[in-house]
Amino acid sequence: MVEIGSVRMVELTVLVDNSIPLPRNRYLAAEYGLSILIHAVGEEETYILFDTGSTGKVLSENIDVLGFNIKDIDYVVLSHRHYDHTGGLKKLLELVGGIPVLAHPNLFEPALTDTPKLRSIGIPESRERIMALGCGLIPVRSPVNIASGIMMTGEIPRSWGPSSTSRLYRVVDGRIVDDDVVDESSLIVNVEGKGLVIVVGCCHAGIENIVNYSKEIANIKNIYGIVGGLHLLRSSTDRVDDVVSFISDQNVKAIMPMHCTGVTAEAKLKERLPNIYHVGGVGAILRV
Repeated sequence: MVEIGSVRMVELTVLVDNSIPLPRNRYLAAEYGLSILIHAVGEEETYILFDTGSTGKVLSENIDVLGFNIKDIDYVVLSHRHYDHTGGLKKLLELVGGIPVLAHPNLFEPALTDTPKLRSIGIPESRERIMALGCGLIPVRSPVNIASGIMMTGEIPRSWGPSSTSRLYRVVDGRIVDDDVVDESSLIVNVEGKGLVIVVGCCHAGIENIVNYSKEIANIKNIYGIVGGLHLLRSSTDRVDDVVSFISDQNVKAIMPMHCTGVTAEAKLKERLPNIYHVGGVGAILRV
């Protein structure tokens, strides 16, 4: 495996999330979804858009309000195929034209849930429509270096802890079956002298599995930060406590939870880890 390398600095800006932190910027908008702009400076500057939110409208508006040029984006990384992470891809491609998009080969496979009733939660556009807009699709199933210091994990083994895939389904040979969301990936950035910053979409794979697999493939033990959705919205108190304890045991320097983490889990993280807790939401920034 190729060494991950490192970057000198990374800045993560939340472009799409469920909420906007106080004091609220009245020019920003929120929606159910996630999108984070990653600006890394190493051997060269790299801009990566991690997920695209639900609609594309909020993404395109917020990126302007926050002072970024959407055409500076070098790559799009899609954490998994659910609409709240992929729904903005069509709008993005309409605005920028051809761009490399790294995603699991199952990106266009149907995804379903039955909360509150049976419905589709997969990417809302067809493969044909997305490809016609200039999507430079790069299928990723195993770890891949995007640039020096930046790696996409590919599929994440469920070897170190529980996953979070309850009431999620896919279609196999005309039958609706349980979905383990094997298409979920995370992004890891190795910051020189500090360690790994792990960017997560929904943690369907489980944060314990994501963190330990990231350490393994990067061959780096220090975790500086974790940013993104932890999928604890409907989790038991015991599960939330387990995750908080696990994060505490990693000796991370920054945790910025958002999206599907849930207010209860966010409050618990803030209470128990006040020195490393960062408020997420649209416009939030973490610089490392």
